[in-house]
Amino acid sequence: MNVFQGTGNLGSDPEKKMVNVQGEERPVVELRVFFERSVPDGAGGFKESGGFWRTVSVWKEGLGDRVLTHFKSGTKVFVQGQEVASQWKDEHSQDRESYGVVADYIAADLIGVAAITYQARRDASQSASQLAPNNAAQAL
Repeated sequence: MNVFQGTGNLGSDPEKKMVNVQGEERPVVELRVFFERSVPDGAGGFKESGGFWRTVSVWKEGLGDRVLTHFKSGTKVFVQGQEVASQWKDEHSQDRESYGVVADYIAADLIGVAAITYQARRDASQSASQLAPNNAAQAL
């Protein structure tokens, strides 16, 4: 089993499809995600070096419904799941292979939102400590 973790951008809106699995119709939400590849820059940091597309499949109904509701083309997402390979023959009988991800977890990349929330809480704490008596300010 190959575990996959990455942050990328949706190339299009998520799509819900019905797929026949062992005679039963099951919903799956599919996303096309572009993941940028970072490589060491020689100075202790990283630089972007191309990237790759993956089709991400979400089979968990609750997770798939949230993806459909909250994500759209351009959304930056964090994906964790299993990388899967598919093999087939094309119209010229050449062997072909592609890779996808079956998501166990997917979320919007909210690093910027977390920083804003932290700053707002910090500002609120400072305001409260300035208004409260000394003992109350220490409890915050």
